Amino acid sequence: MPLTPQRLRRLVKHRERLERLQEQELAAAERLYRVREQALTGARESRERFLDGGPVSAGPGSGGT
Repeated sequence: MPLTPQRLRRLVKHRERLERLQEQELAAAERLYRVREQALTGARESRERFLDGGPVSAGPGSGGT
C-alpha cells in the first residue's frame, strides 16, 4: 500500500494521539509519585518526632484508630 499524502496525514494524527495519551499517563504517574513521596516524607517525619519524644499526630497509615 503506497504512502499517499492522505494516509501520511492519518498516520501522523494517530501518532500524535498516542503521544498525547502517553504524556497524560506520564503526568498521572508523576502526580502519584509526588503523593507517595509526600506520604513517605510525612511518615519519616512522624517517626523522627516519635523517636525524639515529641508529639505524634495520628494520620493515614499510622495504624491507629
